[in-house]
Amino acid sequence: MMKRIFYSVIFSMLSFHAMAQLKIIGKVSDAKDNSPLPGVSILVKGTTLATSADASGNYGIEVKGENDILVFSYTGYTTQEVKVGARKTINIQLAESSSGLNEVVVIGYGTVKKSDLTGAVVTVKGEQLMDKPVANISQALQGKVTGVEVSINSAAPGAAAKVRVRGIGSINSNIDPLYVIDGVVGVDPNSVNPLDVASVEVLKDASSTAIYGSRGANGVIMITTKRGKKGDATVSYENNMNISELYRHLPTLNSEQFVKIYNESFANGQKFDPAGAVWAPPVELNHANFPLLFDTNDKPIYDTNWEKETYKPAFSQSHQLNIQGGNEKSVYSLSLGYLDQNGLAPTSAFKRYSVKMTMDNDVKDWLKIGGNINLIRSSQRLVTDGNGSLNVPSGSNRRSAYCSGKISGWIMGRKF
Repeated sequence: MMKRIFYSVIFSMLSFHAMAQLKIIGKVSDAKDNSPLPGVSILVKGTTLATSADASGNYGIEVKGENDILVFSYTGYTTQEVKVGARKTINIQLAESSSGLNEVVVIGYGTVKKSDLTGAVVTVKGEQLMDKPVANISQALQGKVTGVEVSINSAAPGAAAKVRVRGIGSINSNIDPLYVIDGVVGVDPNSVNPLDVASVEVLKDASSTAIYGSRGANGVIMITTKRGKKGDATVSYENNMNISELYRHLPTLNSEQFVKIYNESFANGQKFDPAGAVWAPPVELNHANFPLLFDTNDKPIYDTNWEKETYKPAFSQSHQLNIQGGNEKSVYSLSLGYLDQNGLAPTSAFKRYSVKMTMDNDVKDWLKIGGNINLIRSSQRLVTDGNGSLNVPSGSNRRSAYCSGKISGWIMGRKF
């Protein structure tokens, strides 16, 4: 009896092992001409088990059971999923995928299919461009295109970013790329509402920028805005609301710590002065001299951090209304935009109102007439970061560093 149980357990383990080691072999070929496809990736769906076809298109992979699904994928071909079932040999034919190669890309000479393109051109769709709330196109390009460096050197609301295509090409000449908006060369990209952008093409090599001559030496950024679409009129609305705040504040002394350092500085000056001069503060920081700032125990009454008082959370909002429509002959579009972006520094803000209208009409099979009107009104209110006493960030930091309270304003404003 015990022998039977023992052999039953052994046979069960062997059958389980055999199921775990079920091997599938086969060949992957092109559905068009039946030629082998080397390097095709074969993956057991939902697992990390994978392999690839050899130079002749042959493959072999171990699966756990008949319910496993094999995923065949190859660049330029449609991915296929096949259930293993009871088969041990699975031959697959992959069909070419033409969706990516048929994509139309805008270049300097007009438009071209991606499959026919030889230059270094990168396309960014409008939906990908506006995946974060930004005020202009230059900021929206940050982190979107390989070889394009976008530097945001100012936190001021509405401030433009610096865009460099494939690095810096000169040390004493203009290194900004050339912007072309709807075929118009040299337009300021920050004058366009980024929510009106349909796509952005970045031309990065000589063959793509040759049509623009020396103006395209630093790269060309071509911006195509949205236009009308055939069909019934559609109305869409999108909005964004967000709150910005300072990432961190500088660590500073409080008022009591400042008074202690202030008094110790004069004591150390007299102690270590080689000339033996008498060091004493012009006015003692105490209740007798500053009754509004110190209590009767000579403790500071106020403890204000001026940096925290200067930079406050800022609320921003944007609204966009789009209307598109048309028939077989004429299409139209209308977009209304509003942006209200507030800065962290008080009174700093950026507002923009935009109206864009387009109309396209197919007069004949060989003649198409169209036009657009783009009206933008913007206002920017900045807090200066210049030199001297007008530098608000520096002033708030220095006052906080000096004593983080009303004491600093009192002392700095008095003449001793």
